[in-house]
Amino acid sequence: MLAAKNNDQYKAFQNEIEFCESEVRKHEDRILELMGESEPLDKNVKTAEKALAKRNAGRTGEGADSRQDLGR
Repeated sequence: MLAAKNNDQYKAFQNEIEFCESEVRKHEDRILELMGESEPLDKNVKTAEKALAKRNAGRTGEGADSRQDLGR
């Protein structure tokens, strides 16, 4: 703005700054929307990961049991 040589340039700078600020606000709002949408998805992923870990732990236990049976 200090580089403005006349009122028209100053007003143009102001308009450009206002436009950029409004664009930033729009993008920040969109980020907040996406964060809100992702929360339930994150919860589902964590639940699925726990179920998978539990399932894999059960399979590991089954494998150990079958190895012991073979050794008998």
